[in-house]
Amino acid sequence: MVSPRAAQDRSLRRGGLRVHACARTRAEPSHADALALRRKSAVLRPLSYVATGAQYPARPTDSGGEMTTTEMTTTGPMPPHTAVILAAGLGSRIRPLTDDVPKTLLTIGDETILARMLTGAQDAGIGDVVLVLGYLYQKVERFVRESFPDLRVQVVVNERYEETNTGYSLLLAADHLEGSAFVKFDGDVVFDPEVLCRLLSSPYATALCIDRNIELASEEVKVSLSTGTRVAKVSKDVPVAEAVGESIGIEKIGADTARQLFSELRTMMDQKCHLQDYYEVAYERLIDRGVPFHVVDISDLPWTEIDTQQDYAAAEQLFGLNPS
Repeated sequence: MVSPRAAQDRSLRRGGLRVHACARTRAEPSHADALALRRKSAVLRPLSYVATGAQYPARPTDSGGEMTTTEMTTTGPMPPHTAVILAAGLGSRIRPLTDDVPKTLLTIGDETILARMLTGAQDAGIGDVVLVLGYLYQKVERFVRESFPDLRVQVVVNERYEETNTGYSLLLAADHLEGSAFVKFDGDVVFDPEVLCRLLSSPYATALCIDRNIELASEEVKVSLSTGTRVAKVSKDVPVAEAVGESIGIEKIGADTARQLFSELRTMMDQKCHLQDYYEVAYERLIDRGVPFHVVDISDLPWTEIDTQQDYAAAEQLFGLNPS
């Protein structure tokens, strides 16, 4: 799905380092500044955790609630330091473009989808990345080693990528998060860097980005609200008449919610009937139990999810070398 808004460049270049508009307005020292020193001394730490069968992480002790004292700053929840990128799928709907390359390594303009995502994460102060891979995962590992040698990366390989879905892939990242908050990206989303800045600046520990300007149909992951910005439902099955917009596939998950989320995913993945479930199924289960999820409106910012060749062409128009 493609955002109808035109792209605008919100970045500066300072000595080769991209600094986005949101970073310039932060109080000193900013979260990004604090992590900059960590990135300079970091080394790539690829870890191929090959997950098969029931080898997903063991169940820890859960705790309730949305926000703990350690998650809070004077202005809101502590911004996550870790990103999880789900990029295990075949990309079958965009073939033949993905016959020899995973979808996340398709090039938009002069950058791959993954490079845009990792650069945006680094610029926003995220210093650690968990990559959940599957199809042609060796090509992604090689690309990250060569292109982002200073980024701390953990690689998790979902060997069951052909028979599972995003819920299973997300669960495989649990051991590498150590119970911390994280930002979750679908590995096929191209977006304006301000999208991530806006999400990280949200006062809510757990929130998902939505676009209210999308023409909704059955294929979109739709969101309905209960009160204010609080999510009532998030799935493709939400009636269009009740939906306020589309979830674009980028969320931040607070630490307490993360513990409950992975507990729920473990329960689900113990049953074969849930192996093909999207992670939104687990989100809705938590929401139904009263766990708060909120929305962040990014309707004025360009983005696109690349599922088809038409989506790919639209991404080139928005973010390519000569965006329209």
